[in-house]
Amino acid sequence: MTDRAEDMKGYDDARRALQNAIEFHEIKTPHMFEALLEKIIADARSNLQNNGSVVRGQLLASIKILDRLGDLDAVVGSDLEYAYWVENGRGIVEPVNAKVLHWVDKVTGEDVFAMRSGPSEPMPFLEPAVIENTEPFPEIVVTAWSDAANSARSLR
Repeated sequence: MTDRAEDMKGYDDARRALQNAIEFHEIKTPHMFEALLEKIIADARSNLQNNGSVVRGQLLASIKILDRLGDLDAVVGSDLEYAYWVENGRGIVEPVNAKVLHWVDKVTGEDVFAMRSGPSEPMPFLEPAVIENTEPFPEIVVTAWSDAANSARSLR
């Protein structure tokens, strides 16, 4: 094989590898990102159920994709105000616009009226799901890109 023929073969191999990488990025990466988001949501919901934070299921049902910022950029969470307090805990609560506080006891299901409520410990559900699922994601993408490049090489 002449030097020119080898150069052309190398060019064709590189072009094929680049085309595979572009196709991977355009087609597979968004699907992998969608799967990542769905896994984060599922794990956050599971964490809520496991830490005893589910009373009526409103918070559980509210965990979703809140905003799309781009093809590979999204916000996952809850649009319920009290989700923050479940995730991060809170201090003592006293009534502001009422004479007493009111809630339903998780164990008995009975109405509770009180002048104050003690602090609540954090029961993180979203942060652990995000950390657990995003830490390996770059490695997964790199492995998939490598596989795409290797498949281009094997076509030689």
